[in-house]
Amino acid sequence: MTMVTKRIKGISYYYFQDAVKRPNGQLKIVNTIVGRADLSEKELIKAQAVAFQKHLINMLKFSAIIKKPRAHFENKPTSVSEDELEYIKWLYQNIRKNISESDREEYEKTFLIRYVYGTTAIEGVTLNENETAKVLIEGLTPNNKPLEDAIAVSNYKDVKEFLKGFSGDITEHVIKHIHKLLMKGITGDDRKPIPIGEYRIRGALIRGFGYTPPPAETVPTRMRYLLDEYRRNIKKVHPVETAALFHQKFEEIHPFQDGNGRTGREILNLMLEREGFPPIYITPTERSRYLDALEAGNALNHVPLIDFIIERMNATVMYLFTKTSLYKLWESEEVVVMAAQEEGIPELFNIIKRMMDVLHKSKELP
Repeated sequence: MTMVTKRIKGISYYYFQDAVKRPNGQLKIVNTIVGRADLSEKELIKAQAVAFQKHLINMLKFSAIIKKPRAHFENKPTSVSEDELEYIKWLYQNIRKNISESDREEYEKTFLIRYVYGTTAIEGVTLNENETAKVLIEGLTPNNKPLEDAIAVSNYKDVKEFLKGFSGDITEHVIKHIHKLLMKGITGDDRKPIPIGEYRIRGALIRGFGYTPPPAETVPTRMRYLLDEYRRNIKKVHPVETAALFHQKFEEIHPFQDGNGRTGREILNLMLEREGFPPIYITPTERSRYLDALEAGNALNHVPLIDFIIERMNATVMYLFTKTSLYKLWESEEVVVMAAQEEGIPELFNIIKRMMDVLHKSKELP
């Protein structure tokens, strides 16, 4: 990639420029505007950071590496296009495919820890991230923490094992089974075991929300309709929007007596991964934004939740990249290039290296 200068109506502009080979073998010159040539150094770095991703997406589109999305948004995200989402998917899949087996295992282990820590913290589990890791990886129960909190974390090992080999349809039976695995050994506010793997048979409350879920007797019908709606929409509505709307409506129905949030986030990630998108994790600091986005959906404003999910997918991709040996060798370019060549992925490395160069510089700005 080179940066060239063009004059348009007497004003000089910077452009990123590359030659890419189209599927028919012809070369295509791809130009993406960066900004005016009289930008200050800091302004130019910011402009490069914005233009770089657009340029990369244009290159991938012209070379047919990323395909035109088969479906579009009905509730459009605030600042991300369908093409940019295809880029996120492409980047996620290619990093996973090309990193070493040890790096992939390290990512999967650390992602599971971060995901379980976040999703259980939302529900009031008191284990910190290190304690969550000890339960999941070492099977150790932390001292001075409720045993039930350790059980809530440990249950995710069974869910992970179940989903590892699962490729069937997402049905009521599957959702109930995931709930059963997640809530095994968990008691309710009255300290009595909650019904697991079965829809609630009485009313429910959602703490902190000015919203009351629908009557229990309507839950089976609502869940059947929700799944039918998902199957219809996945063919014509963008899969990220389809998953987001399913998640919001699932939480709105609140089909179980307890464990709806944990179960809903498992289904959300299952739906995203089915379509090739990265799963998401939610940190405790993001809890309020996530719950606010769900509440906005109750008022039929679905954009905040779609935006939130896209933001968290981006976080997953960058988190995945930080777990690769290429990122760990970041400081020494000669060593990194050598490592990329040894792993047989120089093209992927060059793309990521250019992207990270720009992002790294932009973070140095005040």
